[in-house]
Amino acid sequence: MSETLHVLQLLKSLDIGGASGGSDKYGFELSLALKKAGVHVAVGCFNQFGTATEHDNLTKLKAAGIPYIILEEGSTFSKLHSVGLRDFCRDYQIDIVHSHFPVGNLAGLHLRAQIAVKAVVRTAHISKEWGDGVIAWICRQVFSGFLYPLLTDQVVGVSQAITDQLNTSLGGRLSSRKAITIYNGIPERWFVQSNTTLQKEPHLVGAAGLLIRRKGFDLLIRAMPAILAEYSDARLVILGEGEQRPDLENLVQERGLEGKVELTGNQPDMPAWLSKMDVFVLPSWVEGLPTVILESMACQTPVIATDIPGTRELVRDGQTGWLVQPGSIEQIAETVKRAFSQREAYACIQAQAYAWAQNFTIERAAQQYLALYQQIVKG
Repeated sequence: MSETLHVLQLLKSLDIGGASGGSDKYGFELSLALKKAGVHVAVGCFNQFGTATEHDNLTKLKAAGIPYIILEEGSTFSKLHSVGLRDFCRDYQIDIVHSHFPVGNLAGLHLRAQIAVKAVVRTAHISKEWGDGVIAWICRQVFSGFLYPLLTDQVVGVSQAITDQLNTSLGGRLSSRKAITIYNGIPERWFVQSNTTLQKEPHLVGAAGLLIRRKGFDLLIRAMPAILAEYSDARLVILGEGEQRPDLENLVQERGLEGKVELTGNQPDMPAWLSKMDVFVLPSWVEGLPTVILESMACQTPVIATDIPGTRELVRDGQTGWLVQPGSIEQIAETVKRAFSQREAYACIQAQAYAWAQNFTIERAAQQYLALYQQIVKG
């Protein structure tokens, strides 16, 4: 079946780490893994930004023999009715459209109605889809919480917390097709790369992700003075770009932390950076199933993260990392200092987290999705 199955992965863009975040990164890596598993996979992107990162990812798709289409510029409405996308699906005989963002699911449903695509699969990567504000709230209720569970052939949550939320929504309760969980994963190569990268820098605190408010990086910066009071050689590096960068830069200046806090921007060699960190902190307010935690574990860097749905499925407090209450600057600082001082516990968590993370690989997820695709096509 995998030899004749044609699947289109719909993403927002391939500017991963810039305009796009973890959901597009996951969809991109899943495409490569499915190709290796024998699926005829194609990629569709709603947006193009012309960045070096985007160019590199398109080059990787070409090298893997994965066809792709980037939709023409225009409104969201015009992209949902894209003739180019419709013709692309016809040319490549697409059986299943698999969307990794909310608007993409609308495109998938439209394609199913237009050209008899056999099925639409939707992966929900975060509980708070569509963003902030009143319009976003309405979209979550109407589309994510009602129409999508009823109209989509299969809805998938990347964590059990998201799946539970999907199934308790109005549409989820009415639908006979309950959402299922397929956990996010990282490529197996991460566990090989981590053994060949840089040695750890003592008392280097690290973080990574889109520089947006829900990631809580301002809390980590505010925690640094308390950390520096006991560990004067400590440093903080935050990898990534985003709309909150000016605010974070201003906060660093206001707190007099120049030279102690560095916003590095996007970095191509993430394994080297994560391996170099003494501890990794993810102080988010909302997450789905953050793969950066798995990447840190694979690089044998212990993780401190907020005790929120999704994240707590990866970080078991005191076993595979440490959990702190969302918004608690004091707990962030105290837990970082504990990681620095209690090296026996640090080493134990380091080893347990490395072993635990190997349960969450993109190759395993690809096999689960392949089985799902086959089941859907068979009816």
